[in-house]
Amino acid sequence: MRGFISAVAIAGMLVVQPAIAAGKGETWPIAVRLSTKGNDIAFDQAAIQVPFGQKVQMKFINQADKGSEILHNVAILKPGSLDAFVKELQANGYDIAKMRTHKSVLAMTKALEPGSEETLEFSPAEPGFYPYICLMAGHADMLGMKGILNVKK
Repeated sequence: MRGFISAVAIAGMLVVQPAIAAGKGETWPIAVRLSTKGNDIAFDQAAIQVPFGQKVQMKFINQADKGSEILHNVAILKPGSLDAFVKELQANGYDIAKMRTHKSVLAMTKALEPGSEETLEFSPAEPGFYPYICLMAGHADMLGMKGILNVKK
């Protein structure tokens, strides 16, 4: 039993650890998946954890029903910036184009139609809690469509 628990613990660490590219000493990005919960105004995960020091590849999928016309996106924000960012988003009339270059944005998808997906690639500068939100009007600020990316050392 003790050997089994050790094997499970080791296998679990391998899932979190980055793969090393053959002979190059480089690491592959950490791949994570985030989607919506069908037609709910919610992400399928409220928290995601990744190791610090690795590039993150996040695949975001809008799983709303194709006939629903519900647009979603995801923006990864720098730690501690959520409240100020949301206030500025509201002041700018939820204009995603204006917010794309905001100093608080680490990475952001475009507004995705139902059934669409986009992959972001980014490298968090430090360990910490990086909020992620949907920038569609009312989704994050009124309906709570947000989560936390925990970049753990």
